[in-house]
Parts: sequence; structure tokens; C-alpha cells
Amino acid sequence: MSVEYIPQFISKLHSIRKDLEIKNEKITGGYREVLLFYPITDDTTRYQMLRRGYWSYLFFGAAIEHVAYGLQIRPGKSFLEWPVHRNSDGDYSHLFAPGIATFLPFLYLRKLQDEDRFSTVSLNWNYIMEVCEPIVELFGTKPYLETFKNYAFDTANQPEESKEANLTRYLRFWKLFDTSKGHDLYHEYVDRLNDDSEWLPEEFPEEDLGIWETRIKVMLASRAYQLTTEDPNESSTIPIVWQGYTMPHGADFQDVNYGHYHTSVCATRNAMHRFAKDIYLFGSDESMRLHPLYKTLDPLSKAFRKYAGEEHYQAALEIEAQGKPLEAWNALVSASYWAGANGHPDLVAKHWQYAITLCEKQSWTEAHEALTLQWEWYQEYLRTTHA
Repeated sequence: MSVEYIPQFISKLHSIRKDLEIKNEKITGGYREVLLFYPITDDTTRYQMLRRGYWSYLFFGAAIEHVAYGLQIRPGKSFLEWPVHRNSDGDYSHLFAPGIATFLPFLYLRKLQDEDRFSTVSLNWNYIMEVCEPIVELFGTKPYLETFKNYAFDTANQPEESKEANLTRYLRFWKLFDTSKGHDLYHEYVDRLNDDSEWLPEEFPEEDLGIWETRIKVMLASRAYQLTTEDPNESSTIPIVWQGYTMPHGADFQDVNYGHYHTSVCATRNAMHRFAKDIYLFGSDESMRLHPLYKTLDPLSKAFRKYAGEEHYQAALEIEAQGKPLEAWNALVSASYWAGANGHPDLVAKHWQYAITLCEKQSWTEAHEALTLQWEWYQEYLRTTHA
């Protein structure tokens, strides 16, 4: 990374966008055709994402209007460790790349999965690198270029008609850039869930699941919910549903269609209320009932289309008082997701401000910087467009 602070990163990205716009007519097909994204999220899309409660993402680009790329803020982790998510319509978000440094290779993954476009990457490699050079430099992509190039130039990776073979190539590509335990475990669990309609792990994984934690726990919660629904007396699965429920809402929500492709997600609001009802009806574990999030179950399960996240906000305050700041952050993210989904931008702003305060208290410098930067932009946008 060639810059030390987030505001400088965004400022540099603005400069790159401006320069590309000037050169656009001289770039074959236009810079978007080569870069495969627009540096800097357009104002309308960015505003809608933030208004809908997604302040826990540092938005830096867009695929098209209403589809943005953002770094999922992970308090206590370095900016370079924040994963890239793709957010659609401020409604749901899914993991797109392990981090900003590997973002460009993953943009090209779609072409590398296309039988007709695979060879265009190697044939135009030098031109692609020439146009993308400022982004490569800013995003810190250079250490990954050789790996990216080797995959693109290897004809053994050429897609074919076999879905199974193409899935193998997709997984191979991901494995080149993410060797984490969480990544391995996610794909192991997908296979086991699809092979056995009643499978669940005997105990929850103790490993640090990293950027895969939400996806894994929500996926297992979906299976546990399914089993409980089929047999209400099977309450042993409820703790797994609870684990998924306590993850931050709004991202990486996967229902019973367990898939290796990371785009196989849906909106949290489509099913999370069912988890809440399941836990509320059948959960008997005392530690669960005493947890601050327990009081969110009843209102969310009964009126999820009206739920504004206020009980999640109150739970966040209690959790922080218990000395669990990361869990408090997760509850705040969930609070804002529901406030945004159900049309309460005033509450989104309240949660956002508390998140900024929490970051200050915990000395989460980079998270605080990202939240504050976007808050200032959001307020200025409101002033200029709603005056």
C-alpha cells in the first residue's frame, strides 16, 4: 500500500478516476472495459448504501449503478486485512475478495470462468497492466500479479462444458489467494452439507474463522433451523441457530442452497426472522436467555418488516458494558441493518455515531478513520442535496 491513511487512499483513488476519465477515449473500449470497475462509488449509490445502514463498509468503487464495492470494516484489524464485499442495492452484501490487494485478480475471475473470454486476458495482458498500473500500485497488488498471470496464461485453466471441472478451477483460483483455515473449512462444510441432508458438526469450530466466520456460522444455522423445523423436539440444534443469529446481519447470508460460489447469497431479511422465532420458541439454554441479544428475538420474529433495530442497539450498549467491544460492534451493525432495511435513516445515524464512539474508546484507529470519513461525506451530501 503506497499510502498510510484511509483519507489519502480515497483521495488518491479520486485522482486516478479523474485521470482515467481524461484518457478514456484513448483506451480501447473505455477504461471500465479494462479495469472492470469504476474507481470511487458514485454519490447516489454511496448515499443509498449508507442510508440503508451499511456504514460498516468503506465504499471505494462500483460495478454499475446501485452495485458497489466496499471494504468490510473489521475493528482491530489492519485496513489491508479488511475483505472486499460486493453490495447490491443496499440490500445484501457478499464476500468478493480476501482484501484490497487481491481485488483486481478477482474482478477478472469472471472472464477467466468464461470459455469465450478466457484467452482475452493473456492476449491483452500487457495492455491490461498498462491501464491498471495506478490501481495495482495503490491497492498493493504487485505481489499477487505473478500468481494471477500464471493462472491466466495456463491453458489447463480454460473453462469447458463440465460444471464440475469449472467449479474445481474456481476453487483453485480462490485457493491461490486465500489459504486460511476459515476458507478451507467453509468449502469442507459445503460438501458435507450437500452430501448429507442431516449433517451438522458435532461441535462448533474453535478455530479463528477470520473473514469466513459470518458465512460459515449462518450457513450452519440455516441447516440447524431446517432440522428444528422438521422436528421441533430436536432442540439440540438451537445453539447453532443462535451462533448464526449473533453474527452481524446484512452480509453473507446463505439459506439452504449451500454453494461453493460466493455469490450464492440472499438478503438477511428474507429469513433471519425465522431464526429468531425458532430460538425464541425452542431455546432453553440459560446463557442464551440471559444474553442481551435475547430480547431482540421477540420483536424481530413478530414484525421483521417493521423492526427498526432498537433492541439490537440497546443490546450493543449492554454488551459493551460487559467488556465485549467486538460483540457490541456486531450488534450495532445488525441494528443499523434493520433500521436501514425498514426506513429509519435517523436510527442508522444514531447507531453510526455510537460506532464511532466505540472505535474511539477501543483505539480502533483505522476503523474510526473510515467511519468518520464516510460520516463527514454523508453529512455534506445531505446538506448539498437536501438544502
